[in-house]
Amino acid sequence: EVTAAIGIVLLGVAQHLPYVCIAAGVLGSIVVAFEASKDSDKNVQTVKLWSASVKDWLIMVSGRVSKSGAKSTLPLFQGLQEAIVGMAEQIEKNERRWRISKMLNSANFRIHFDRAKTSVLELKNALRDFLDQEVQDAQEAKLKEINETSLATNEKLESMESQLGQIKEMLQSRAVAGMAGMAAAAADLSAGIEETLFQRMQDVTGHQGSCVPFKRFVVAFETFMLKGADMPAEVKRGLKIAVDRENTGSVGKLEFIKFYRQWQASGLVAEEFLLKLADEAPKSLYAVRASSIAKYSAAGLVASTGVAARGASVAGSAMSKGASSAGS
Repeated sequence: EVTAAIGIVLLGVAQHLPYVCIAAGVLGSIVVAFEASKDSDKNVQTVKLWSASVKDWLIMVSGRVSKSGAKSTLPLFQGLQEAIVGMAEQIEKNERRWRISKMLNSANFRIHFDRAKTSVLELKNALRDFLDQEVQDAQEAKLKEINETSLATNEKLESMESQLGQIKEMLQSRAVAGMAGMAAAAADLSAGIEETLFQRMQDVTGHQGSCVPFKRFVVAFETFMLKGADMPAEVKRGLKIAVDRENTGSVGKLEFIKFYRQWQASGLVAEEFLLKLADEAPKSLYAVRASSIAKYSAAGLVASTGVAARGASVAGSAMSKGASSAGS
């Protein structure tokens, strides 16, 4: 009798189980990727909290939906899964091109995020008719914190001029501090800010008067040019193309000056200029690896397919045993 009852329950929820598994897997991949980014931006933390809360809520209610509830709410489960996958695809598309905090501020991501939020609300309201009071209360408590979730839109617009100003100010302030005998060279920018900047990069990487290994150059570039922010993969690829196209593994003064002056002439912010170089180069040139979102989402999809298949198999076996027991 117990086996037959379990089989009936599994058959009832088997229709929506794949949608729950895929949605939960993708949400988990977003949380993992955002945690790996170590980005403390408010929007990053907001989306991470929302994703984790919705994932836990889906797992909680998926096993409590009755057969009738699973059938009538199936389009809503499907709609939520599609909205979450769309949100993740937007992240995957841009995570190699922009810092996560900047990408979350885009209009396209907001459209997908708002659609996912609406889908959660619609499904939550529909499930009230099919959940007992205890689970309803747990559902409300789980989603209460994220009901009014919204993304901030206060990111300041940055220009090439502002970046240049920040670099010059940084060099001059460090000169005043008298760091490592560089005061005179950093204070006198008449030879060109690009030469002074490269000299600073040589100093901080421990390669005074010589080429800087590309990996060390990347860290120095992020520190001085991007205010310490990590470069997305495609931006780093653009930098590789700009200063080490021949793949020598190091960056010399001439390569850096050439890049710097081309960047100035472009009128673009540094990240946009490097993305432009990456886009214009052959796709196979220093191609980046598959994104973390794609990797974790694919794993979640495979896992969910396996879970759904096992669920259906167990249900079928249980029903068969139940029917056999009833016949006996």
